[in-house]
Amino acid sequence: MANTQQLIRSLSQEAKPVRLMQGPMALSLRLAAILIAYAAVLGFALEFRSDLAVQLSRPMYLAEVVALFMIFLTTLVASVHLAYPDHYQKQLVFPVPILSITAFVALLILQGTMPEDPLMVLGGEYAHHTYECTLCIAGSTIIPVSVLLFVLHRGATVRPHLSGIFATISAAAIGCLMLRLAEANDSLPHLLVWHYAPTLLFALLGATLGKWLLKW
Repeated sequence: MANTQQLIRSLSQEAKPVRLMQGPMALSLRLAAILIAYAAVLGFALEFRSDLAVQLSRPMYLAEVVALFMIFLTTLVASVHLAYPDHYQKQLVFPVPILSITAFVALLILQGTMPEDPLMVLGGEYAHHTYECTLCIAGSTIIPVSVLLFVLHRGATVRPHLSGIFATISAAAIGCLMLRLAEANDSLPHLLVWHYAPTLLFALLGATLGKWLLKW
């Protein structure tokens, strides 16, 4: 009995204290503030388009920008909740990013049915950009997705694939948003092929990263 008590005391002294994670909303706000600051730096590095004020007066452009921001925010919150095994008993946070992504897709479809706005820029120096945009979004995604996965790794997710997908989409949304604010090219086919379609591949990569990095 004495040996057992001594073993218990020895193990308790050797045990390292575990730093508890913040609540999901506090952690989400903290991460959102960090990534918004990163987005601001990225925006100035890319240089905002000279006609940004004019473009923001276009309802469809403004709606696209807002929709991208909502995708970033809702997928961020969902990925943080997934870091907790019971999702912090907030199951309703998961349909919200799906709705935000669906609304964004519907917005793009609606744009495709509308006549071209005379304020849209369909030529100019960015007209021939193709894979450069994809590489820019991919490069700008690396830092935020690394931050998110590092923080989520401290949790104990039981759905690592979905955690990785949401974290990657949230990070990619930052790149898509800031490039949309920087590049003076409003061609919908260009945006679909070189901006938004590649994010589907990024999401698949995120599922793989989640399975690999978020296991416990």
